[in-house]
Amino acid sequence: MSDPLSGAFFAALASTSWAAGACFARVGMQQVGSRTGTFISLAAGFVIISVVAWSMDSQALFAVTRSSILWFALLGLIQFPGGRFLNYTGIRLAGVARTTSISGTSPLFAALLAILFLGEQVTSSIVLGTLAVAAGLALVMSQRGAFPLTQSQEVQPSGTRRVAIGLLCAVAGAAAYGTGHAIARHVVTRAAPAPVTATYTLFFGMLFLLVISVPHLKRDLRAPRWALIMMILAGVCSSFGIFLMYTALARAPVMLASPIVATYPLIAMTFTHIFLQRLERVTLRMFLGAILVVVGITFVVLGQA
Repeated sequence: MSDPLSGAFFAALASTSWAAGACFARVGMQQVGSRTGTFISLAAGFVIISVVAWSMDSQALFAVTRSSILWFALLGLIQFPGGRFLNYTGIRLAGVARTTSISGTSPLFAALLAILFLGEQVTSSIVLGTLAVAAGLALVMSQRGAFPLTQSQEVQPSGTRRVAIGLLCAVAGAAAYGTGHAIARHVVTRAAPAPVTATYTLFFGMLFLLVISVPHLKRDLRAPRWALIMMILAGVCSSFGIFLMYTALARAPVMLASPIVATYPLIAMTFTHIFLQRLERVTLRMFLGAILVVVGITFVVLGQA
């Protein structure tokens, strides 16, 4: 299997893994706060991925340079207190379907950064893709009634504000992930192999999250055991997604891997429809919006080729 083809395969696996992680997080964060939930997920993911990295190449795990450590710390800061925490907050407040549709726009942010800071040209493909993404997000975010509410929860302003905050967190998380993709491509091709990069970025992300979650740890760890287990499973799935994405970026260019990873909102919606109907509903409008987002991202990224 050629490198680009294997990179596409790993990107597809990463997309599926992230979608599963989002669904587990949606269940767990009914009882666990975003900060503590993200820390638990990172701790669980770090343990699993470090074992995988050790079994693959134990020498490479300890043969990193000081400059590589700085890259790992930067990537860990952007992707975890930035990307994953904001993404999990969006899932808790706005649900899986809406949040993943917005989070799936991370390649769009990466393309926009390339245009602004790397001097890449705007093409008709990029314009069409941007319009498709905007239309898709408008469909997803305009959908009402995506969550089964109790009678006491209906038409409460606080519920509307929660969703709005969740959507803003999803946008910020997508921007963080998009920035992280560009940095990760540099790191895994020039600084360290994908398993090593995944291990260290998870480690630094865990440290950063520990600092901001300490005030909430004692309270949140009293949550029901099933909720903590859900966050552990979310962390394992999401961290394998990171590992697989880094592996894809080490084998294939961003232009190939990003559109494939961008399909994860559709997979997340499928999982949500099958397993989480009690918590939220996936409507036709939301599904069509997610398809438009994926198509738009594909046009934008291909327009950079």
